[in-house]
Amino acid sequence: GWRRREDGQCRMLAGSLHTFVSLPPLSGVPISTVACGYAHTLCASSDGRVFAWGLNFQGQLGLGHNQSQYTDTPQEVAALR
Repeated sequence: GWRRREDGQCRMLAGSLHTFVSLPPLSGVPISTVACGYAHTLCASSDGRVFAWGLNFQGQLGLGHNQSQYTDTPQEVAALR
């Protein structure tokens, strides 16, 4: 999905709607699926790990709480290990 990067959901350069930037924390991780939400993104690696980044205000990032928190760095969802 092409969205603005206001909340990091698709990890785009500020002001750019068509240019992705690299995600160093996922360098070398074979990604098989990506899903973009309203203000967050999830991806699954081919070995079954799930990563999330963006805005967590209803628990979307799987951090174990629903406090409003923003991260532009992919975090592995520990509960899905």
